[in-house]
Amino acid sequence: MLTNDVALSQIARLQQVAALNVSDLARALRPMVVAGDKLELSLVKGGRDPHQAVGYLPDATIIVVNHPRLYVGTFKA
Repeated sequence: MLTNDVALSQIARLQQVAALNVSDLARALRPMVVAGDKLELSLVKGGRDPHQAVGYLPDATIIVVNHPRLYVGTFKA
C-alpha cells in the first residue's frame, strides 16, 4: 500500500500490511544538510528582500542566503 496519510499507514502496519508513506520516503531521500554546514551553491537570483539571494540544491530544495548580492550568478562556498 502507498499513502501519504500517516494514520492510515500506521493502521496498515499494525495489521501487518506492507505500507509506504510517501512523506517518509521523501524524508529518507532528503539530503542531510543543516544550518551551519558548508556547501557549494550556485546563487541564481535575488531573493524577496533586497539583501537576499536564492540558490537550489540538487533535489530542488530552495536555499535563501542573506547578504550575498555580490555573488548572485557566481559560485559561493
